[in-house]
Amino acid sequence: MFSVERLAALPPLAKLLCWCCVLACIAAALNLGAMSVGAEFSLYEKSTGGTAMTLIALGTLLGMMAMESHPYSAYGLVVDAKWARRAAVGFAAGAGFYLAYLLFAGGFGVAITRPQLCSPGRWLRALLVIPAAAPVAVTQQIIFSGYLVALLRERHTRAFAVTIPAALFAAATAAGEPGGLLGPAGVRLFASMFALQVLLATLRLRTGSIVLPSAILAGAI
Repeated sequence: MFSVERLAALPPLAKLLCWCCVLACIAAALNLGAMSVGAEFSLYEKSTGGTAMTLIALGTLLGMMAMESHPYSAYGLVVDAKWARRAAVGFAAGAGFYLAYLLFAGGFGVAITRPQLCSPGRWLRALLVIPAAAPVAVTQQIIFSGYLVALLRERHTRAFAVTIPAALFAAATAAGEPGGLLGPAGVRLFASMFALQVLLATLRLRTGSIVLPSAILAGAI
């Protein structure tokens, strides 16, 4: 028989597997529902679908956190006296690194700018995305640097607790690329997002909070 106590007592990897199975079932049900009514909607898209999937993942994960007896601070959900400084430094580092990345790519001719496409409407849409960067980054870090890292850290090494959530984060990010995870774009994005999430999770373990990794990710977004 199913019970909250029995689920809470499962080993970390078993809990992680249950969470992934629940997400897969919800995603499949919603996609089938959208297909049955002829709606052009997919949870694997990067826009509306990706946002919906993130919210679903966060909701189910908060339910699992509620079953645990640990305080939220154990998952990095804590604000200390240095949070504002860490947030500012992290945001500047994330934005600065991405700007340097674009300049580096432009210098080698990999990134090409097309000023004629930068219409006022496109600039306005870009500016409207900025306020959403912080909530998206915080949500992702609650999942991948907060709960999942803390869950696996209970019985496994630090390296294992960091790399498994990083692989899940990278797979979720690259799944919507043309060709999926096995396509050229998907493989490149998986590798880069895996490395990024390993860094963010390591910073979360060193600082004890998700503030710094969330700020870095928000700056890059």
